[in-house]
Amino acid sequence: MIISGKGSNSSVGLIKVSADNITIDGKETESTGIFTNAQDSATRVGSIDVSAKNNLSISNGGIQASTFSSADGGTVTVSAGSIDIGRKGIIVSQASSTGNAGDIDVSSTGHIAITNGGGVSTSTLSSGNAGSIKLSAANIEINGHDRITGIFSITGGDGNAGSVEIHATTGN
Repeated sequence: MIISGKGSNSSVGLIKVSADNITIDGKETESTGIFTNAQDSATRVGSIDVSAKNNLSISNGGIQASTFSSADGGTVTVSAGSIDIGRKGIIVSQASSTGNAGDIDVSSTGHIAITNGGGVSTSTLSSGNAGSIKLSAANIEINGHDRITGIFSITGGDGNAGSVEIHATTGN
């Protein structure tokens, strides 16, 4: 698990992860992954940048930038040759107070598959706004197999949901 800072009067730095292949799998814990968050009004949330030359696989955990304060959330940028998000795998940006959630940009030169309870989501639970979501790949598959699966922009308070853009470059 990688966690980048929380605390008073501080800034959370950028988290940057790059490798040929990346696998995030918390097995049964779901608290495994790459996280950044702000817990008080003085904290600025850092962004997350994850890139895999070949494959990125996320299950039972994920990549998450959160703000629980008036600070705006960090952006989440994910790129890989292929991206598989399944079995409770998530890419999330959320705001739980007056701060705005950051944007999410997920891109693949091959495919993006979101299956079996996986998701990409921005949300706001208060007066802050949810961030926007952009997905782009040659092929995009979303298949829940009877589980809630997909791309979500959610508001649970006074804030606005963010926009969602999806670009698939081939018809297969």
